[in-house]
Amino acid sequence: MDNIKDIELTLKPMISADQIQSKVQEMATELSRKFKDKTPLVICTLKGAMFFYTDLIRAMDIDVKCDFVKASSYFGGTSAKGDIVLDADMTTNIKGEHVILVDEVVDKGKTLSYLQRLVKVREPKSLCSVILLSKPECHTEKLEIDFVGFKIENLFVVGYGMDYQGYFRNLPYIAVSDKLK
Repeated sequence: MDNIKDIELTLKPMISADQIQSKVQEMATELSRKFKDKTPLVICTLKGAMFFYTDLIRAMDIDVKCDFVKASSYFGGTSAKGDIVLDADMTTNIKGEHVILVDEVVDKGKTLSYLQRLVKVREPKSLCSVILLSKPECHTEKLEIDFVGFKIENLFVVGYGMDYQGYFRNLPYIAVSDKLK
């Protein structure tokens, strides 16, 4: 399949926009409580976590600093291919910072594990990992995840920042299709 328009595709909503926003607010409240009287550095893993990250930091009622990192493992497919490629590193010196690492989905956990190691060697004061979606049955890495929005089955999902070959990121909900496996 070279183009998404070459297949008939029906997306089935899995998690509604309202459910997402409710969970984001709940997580933001917990993070604000955890980091009260601190100014954490919140790092977004691009591109998939961008909507989750933006909604999360706007819902937090504490001051935050922002940075971004881009790591790839999917390369346009529907499953992680193995090696992690760091496409763009964060620009902030994180030594001594309270770091919140925000990612959209954990499948095997290789990307999150890689990013956690990358952050830890830079000596932050603390590291907190916040994930919107987790697929526990797929995890092959030993992971430290502090906050999980939703646990889901091993399905390929799109929407709310997650894509298939660049399509569907702009959906306000999370959807699944039997054609995307």
